Parts: sequence; C-alpha cells; structure tokens
Amino acid sequence: MSFYIPFVSTKTQSDFWRLFLLLFLSTVLIPLIYFIYKRKRGEIINRDAEIKEERNDVYQFTILVFSVAYVVAVLIQSPIFVQIYLLNFTISTIGVFFINRKIKISIHTISAAGTSAFLLFLDPIFSIITLLITILIMWSRVTLKVHTLKEVFYGLIYGICVTLIITILVLSYAT
Repeated sequence: MSFYIPFVSTKTQSDFWRLFLLLFLSTVLIPLIYFIYKRKRGEIINRDAEIKEERNDVYQFTILVFSVAYVVAVLIQSPIFVQIYLLNFTISTIGVFFINRKIKISIHTISAAGTSAFLLFLDPIFSIITLLITILIMWSRVTLKVHTLKEVFYGLIYGICVTLIITILVLSYAT
C-alpha cells in the first residue's frame, strides 16, 4: 500500500516519492524498528507478541506515529485517499488498544481486512485479491496457534467495519 496508494494518487515523480516515504516510514519501517527494539530489550518475548499485555506499549507508539503521519498528510495537502488511509490506521489502532485490554484480537487480520475494504474505493479487483490474502493470513495465524478462530474473525469484522465507516464518512464530508 505504501507503493500502490502514491502510484494511483500522484501525477509527478516527486509527489510519488514524498507520499511513498510518508506511508512507508509511518506504517511499516518506524513501527517495525520499534517492535524490534522492544524485542531486543526483552519486553516482548516472541516475534508474534502472543501475550496481549506486551502489545500495549507498541500500540501506543504506533498511534503516535500514525497520528503524526496523518497530520503531516493533511498539512502537505496530500490526496484524500492518503489522508483516509492514515486516519484509518490511527483510529483502528486506537480501538485495538482499548479492545486489547479485554480480549486479544489479530492486528494482522485487522490490517489486511482494512486494506481490502479500503481498496474497494480504489480498485475493486485488487480488493478481492487482498481479501483472499486476508483469508490466508487468518488461516496462518490460527494454524500457528498465535490466535484463535474467534480472534481472527473479530479482527476481520473490526478491520472491515472501521475502514468502511471512516472512509465513507470522510468521503461524504470531503465532497
């Protein structure tokens, strides 16, 4: 998505690279580096952060990163779908932070399902492909015993619903 959204949203190469860097740094690289840092310090026991309490600090950090990226996207007047994508990441993660206090939910499924729902507005065919990938992600999380069927199902519903609601509301307001 860090590549795809700028590719379909920009006209110039410099705009593409600016948005690519914003999306890649905020939604992939910086959160990944922080997760690795927490693992190296022993604050996260395994690569799947199976213990839900280990995830809270990571969620708080990513909420900050996503929020800053969203504000930057608005300030530089990036295309609306870039702004919506970052807003979806921010709001979804805020919800997951609170959900995680009660139950464990699959953030991998949320991200994949949210991406699939988001792509309905940009490329419905690509959306179907990502939905199939989401199903494979769900299967892998259950097979690896990182999540239960219930936890990935909740992630699917949550990811799709939050993304559709936010995207429809913003597009209604923006047009």
